[in-house]
Amino acid sequence: MNEVTSKKSWVNLADDEIDLSDIPELGEEFFKHAQMRGPLIQKNTVLVDADIYAWFQQHSPDYQQRINQLLRDYMDAQKNAD
Repeated sequence: MNEVTSKKSWVNLADDEIDLSDIPELGEEFFKHAQMRGPLIQKNTVLVDADIYAWFQQHSPDYQQRINQLLRDYMDAQKNAD
């Protein structure tokens, strides 16, 4: 079973169908030192057609995040296609 097939088998499970018995409880001590971390963001320059850039700017105040999410979705789809 490959990674894609494996994911397809569990992604549609209801929460109560997932066996969590082998996952340890995270206690208060863990959360005293836990830190929230997001994905690494790096400032880059990408050449985009002016009309595409303008469209995103006009349609969303968070257009940079939307462009990033579209690129991530495309990347994930390509990974799953391999």
